[in-house]
Amino acid sequence: MENINTDCEIIDSYFSDEAIAKIIKEMEDGEARRHVENSAESVMPKGAEPSGSYDDRLAHAQTVVEQIRQQSKQKATPKVAEIAPSPKKAEIKYPELPLDLSNLSHEHLVSMANELACRYRREKEYWEIRDEFVFVSLALNQYGLSAPAFRNQPRIPHFMNKRDDSHEQLLIDQIVIDCHWVYCSREEVAVLWPELKVMFDHESPFDCIVVCTQMAAKNWSKEFRADELLRLSNRQQHQLMQIRGEKLKDQYRRLTEGGKQLNPEGRSTRFPAQVLPIRKAITEWADRKHQVRGHQDMYQALWVARELLGSDAPIKHIADLAALQCGIKPLSARTVADKLKLLDTILDAAGIS
Repeated sequence: MENINTDCEIIDSYFSDEAIAKIIKEMEDGEARRHVENSAESVMPKGAEPSGSYDDRLAHAQTVVEQIRQQSKQKATPKVAEIAPSPKKAEIKYPELPLDLSNLSHEHLVSMANELACRYRREKEYWEIRDEFVFVSLALNQYGLSAPAFRNQPRIPHFMNKRDDSHEQLLIDQIVIDCHWVYCSREEVAVLWPELKVMFDHESPFDCIVVCTQMAAKNWSKEFRADELLRLSNRQQHQLMQIRGEKLKDQYRRLTEGGKQLNPEGRSTRFPAQVLPIRKAITEWADRKHQVRGHQDMYQALWVARELLGSDAPIKHIADLAALQCGIKPLSARTVADKLKLLDTILDAAGIS
């Protein structure tokens, strides 16, 4: 009541006791009391003497109170133009699987994926490309030649303050696409929870909505999904975009993209991709030997696959992972072993161990 008493002092000289009592009663309801002084002075300048009968003065007091109420409402209610409209989410749908790929080649789908990724980097609007991106990704999964981790895809900003609802949806979609890849590859998956085994049941079509609601939309870590929930091996995780541990993701990023590290002065500096000197040695080799030309990507993919899986990994696993990088069918284990030996000879000659 302290503020109300102060307000009463302002208008005390204007009205009779009965009129003042009525104003006080009105002011106790809401925020009107904050604007008494300005409103009262606008109606009757301070120091002026009220005139007229009691009814006239009472009516005048009611007018003041009503003006106070209107000012309070105007200040309490924001203008429509000042409220920024929230971004409209696209309707979340997934295509019915399996897709009809009779008129779509793998090469055409890869070209479409590259075009969509470039468009996203240019326009930064995932909702505009989402339907196409999901369709193309699921179609590539059905072909089974190019794994999600090795495709040109939209990227989610690293810093949380630069993300919005479209990035949240992109993450969900990429998890769904990863699960569909595992389903299409017919890999053995020891799912932790029995109720989630239906996601990889090949007796029925893959259901994107089930995966979305029961796993992809959950606020779980990459490690929990990959290591605990699906119990995927490192070889399986290296094929996926989002369902892989952070250490494995960082390992591939350092190999193919580089990264940042602190220098002795404590400043962040960028280091180049570890594959760059390997690629240069392969390019120099191809310049000298025409038989190597056209196979540079495969030699690079073999080196990356061996780095990811380890030098003691089975040759077949290295062959499979290299093929998934290039989008082709795997070479035979014997051919891959011979190529790796030849590559090591070239790298040794270039001073790369």
